[in-house]
Amino acid sequence: MKDLVQSDWEYTESQAPPRWRNVFPLGFICGLLVGVIATGIAWSLVEGRSSLSRALPSSLQSPKDRLVGKWTSENGKCIEEYLKDGTCIFTGNTESFLGGSASGRYRWIDETRIAVTLSGLFAIAGTQVGTVAFQDDQLIITSPEGNRSTSRRVRE
Repeated sequence: MKDLVQSDWEYTESQAPPRWRNVFPLGFICGLLVGVIATGIAWSLVEGRSSLSRALPSSLQSPKDRLVGKWTSENGKCIEEYLKDGTCIFTGNTESFLGGSASGRYRWIDETRIAVTLSGLFAIAGTQVGTVAFQDDQLIITSPEGNRSTSRRVRE
């Protein structure tokens, strides 16, 4: 019987298993994940979304990014539009807008509250502050007095 020597149980370089076999599953999963994310971003850009942040699921977007866009009130009588530059436009056929529109500026006070200041005739109302919350495709703005305004995102 042959005595075991160290060279009998060590791999030589030519006998070692290929290194790619050890990392293949991890590389495959990472590649698949990158492909899925890239496809989602590309598809959202094809649909006309203007920024990569809009391509992310809404749960991963910041409130500032989620607010940007068009929203319609629950009764459908008012369209609210919040632009990335801090401009807001309210259009409606209710008494409050006299069948027209109002525009102004909004700014974030902190991560959950905004201040809206309208211009023109509506400047008399002063700056209005509200707490912003999102639930699926709904925008919920609550005044300090507890009045709630709920709107749904307009899909274009």
